[in-house]
Amino acid sequence: AMEGELHGKRALEEDAFTQVISNDLKKVSKRPTHEREYTTVLVSNLPKSVNQGKIRKQFSDCGRIRHIDIVDSTDGNSRFAKIEFYSHDESLAAITKTHKRMGNNEIIVEHLEGCTLWMTNFPPDFDVKHLKQLINSIDVVVLSVRLPSKKFNSNRRFAYIDVTKASDVAKCVNELNEKEINGYKIVVKVSNPLELSLIHI
Repeated sequence: AMEGELHGKRALEEDAFTQVISNDLKKVSKRPTHEREYTTVLVSNLPKSVNQGKIRKQFSDCGRIRHIDIVDSTDGNSRFAKIEFYSHDESLAAITKTHKRMGNNEIIVEHLEGCTLWMTNFPPDFDVKHLKQLINSIDVVVLSVRLPSKKFNSNRRFAYIDVTKASDVAKCVNELNEKEINGYKIVVKVSNPLELSLIHI
């Protein structure tokens, strides 16, 4: 009888655990407003002279801006900006500015979706600069690189890297996954946005 009780208890614990996990996932799927993919926009075809101040001025009426990254296009003739807002509604307001003019350029504003790579097993001395150089070396523009905080665990060597288009994600996976660098075989995958939201790095 004892064994039956133990088994029953274990099954209950496992059920409880499964319930917690499925609740977490439900919560995540229910609250798309906080996901990076729902709050982040990509602005393309910005004039070369654009800077943080000009972008803030153009988009400040859309809502609260959490973060801006600005990078040059591959040919250097224009710039990209990644703007992260605090809410989905704010990012939707930003999208209404597509086809507006900044300087002589007509800008394009769209949600940044499916443009994130997950990379791991790169050499331990690699930092943001090295990772950017690696991806730039195959003619792909890098918007941002996010590394986990070393404060908690220095063994967690991975990065989330945002590029400007989904086809570039595929190009990075095709050309860089399993590439050997200084004796390390790097892993490059398409990032799952659900995982991103659960990790909060």
